[in-house]
Amino acid sequence: MPLSRRPAPFDHPEWIFELKYDGFRSLAVIQNNRAQLISRNGHPFNSFTELRKTLRVPYPGKTVLDGEILDEESCCFGGLNKAVSQCAEKR
Repeated sequence: MPLSRRPAPFDHPEWIFELKYDGFRSLAVIQNNRAQLISRNGHPFNSFTELRKTLRVPYPGKTVLDGEILDEESCCFGGLNKAVSQCAEKR
């Protein structure tokens, strides 16, 4: 179906929908006050140092969180990719 512009977002009381955010699918493995972020292909995400620090809170035993890492300011993959590139440049 070709894309078309609309004057306003779709909204109808008989439909349920949610916004789609683009990001990196990731598992966060938290154990012994350490967090590791792993891609869906099993590779470590080393670019998200601040996120890993945030996740280092005391969880019971070994905790695994499944989610999507995204840039909340832009809510698009391009913004997240730019943030990752800037992080890599600082190293």
